[in-house]
Formats: sequence, C-alpha cells, structure tokens
Amino acid sequence: MVSVVLAGGGTAGHTSPLIATAEALKAADRVIELNPHNEEGWILKARLLAGQNRFEEALACCQPQAIRPPTPALRVREAWVEAQRGRLTVAI
Repeated sequence: MVSVVLAGGGTAGHTSPLIATAEALKAADRVIELNPHNEEGWILKARLLAGQNRFEEALACCQPQAIRPPTPALRVREAWVEAQRGRLTVAI
C-alpha cells in the first residue's frame, strides 16, 4: 500500500496547493512506475490532472495500456472526469 501526503510542512505549516498537487502527481507517477497494473495509481493521477483542468491527460489515465480491459473503478473515474469537464451526457 502506498500513502500519498497531499499537504503539510513548510515554514507556516502549510504547503501551496500547486506544490502539493505537483508532489502528489510525482507520487502517482512513482506508483505507476513501480506497478503499472495498480489501478489506484491511475485513478489518483486522473483525479489530480482533472483538478488542473488537464482533462485529456486525465482521460488517458482511465484507459491505461497496462490494464485491459479497464476495471469498473477506472470506468467510473472516466465518467467522473467527463462530468468535471461538463460533458454530463457522455459521463452517463
């Protein structure tokens, strides 16, 4: 199991959300590098990318080559990404 810390530290006890997101993306990439079949890593990366409005990259994370066919959890995350970008009919 891999835990990802999204915030904390820094001189004032806080980390910039952009820094935390960049660090979380690095952590997700590391999880995927260590085990490309780990759906949790792909799901985390998709969520983080969608949070930055990087929807095409997020959708690509929902269809990783290492996991065929995509798991139900990846399909749900794909629908969530589509909803986040405002494409509700595609998400449904």
